[in-house]
Amino acid sequence: MINFSKLIFWGLLLALVGAAGMVQAEMANRIVAVVNNEIITWMDLEGALKGLPPGMDFRNPEVQKQVLFQLIDQKLLEIQSKKLGLQVGKEEVTAALTRIRQDQGLGRDEDFAAALTRQGISEEDLRRRIHDQILRFRLVSREVGSKIIFSEERIRDYYQKNVEKFGGVERIHLAQIVITASEAPDREAARARIEALKARLDQGEDFKQLAKTAAQDPAGAQSGELGVFEINEIDPSLKETVVSLKPGQVSPVQPIEQGWRIVKLLEREKTERLTLEQAREKIQEQLYQEEMEARYGQWLQKLRERSSIQILL
Repeated sequence: MINFSKLIFWGLLLALVGAAGMVQAEMANRIVAVVNNEIITWMDLEGALKGLPPGMDFRNPEVQKQVLFQLIDQKLLEIQSKKLGLQVGKEEVTAALTRIRQDQGLGRDEDFAAALTRQGISEEDLRRRIHDQILRFRLVSREVGSKIIFSEERIRDYYQKNVEKFGGVERIHLAQIVITASEAPDREAARARIEALKARLDQGEDFKQLAKTAAQDPAGAQSGELGVFEINEIDPSLKETVVSLKPGQVSPVQPIEQGWRIVKLLEREKTERLTLEQAREKIQEQLYQEEMEARYGQWLQKLRERSSIQILL
């Protein structure tokens, strides 16, 4: 015998489930902005919010508005690109993706897949972002970059004001051994220990090996390696020590706040300063980038002003 009460119950339940699904669909398709008759939905905004850096609260209304403004600008660029007939082919996106994988050392498919997983995006998402970036660059280059011209006077002025950027800089490659006071009963005991190490170096023992086995400072794990520095960037007391050293030479024992150290000059090089003509291309690239950033904001603001934008969030 048919139980009509159960049929009614399940019918009501299915109706409620269906209604909930319709509400979710309506929410996802809800229009949050209209840009020149083209819409941005809540689903679009939600997808962009998911890409926010960790720590940002995507539920915060102000954060949602900021991301929506970014989507509006993106939509404006898309509309303008269509108006000008600008396109990006699949082969361009593939070539750009290949370069990115090579630059990031992700040649193997499994490494690439793992990187995508860490970033929380799919390859399709990445390709779409690359496509949008290429299209944006093409649009901005046409609308803004093509109008940028530099006078000879401005190029010369930039060179004279930034001449230190174009070489003539002395760089030094350093290594060190440090013995801290915490590694000995007291500061003088630490000094006695490092003096013994200095004596072994003077007798011809290998600096790297001695640094690795005898030193307890963080650099010891890299055989005393400190790195390469511009001479004018290092501490004045260290500069005074190494300025008289020749490559391969070791400094006397030096006091430092945490104990004592020995420094070795591994290499010294001084780059030749580029002439104006040699630096011209770099200067033009730098000026172009600076001017592009300044003019892009102005151009985008004018594009907003002459467009119809409705925010419905």
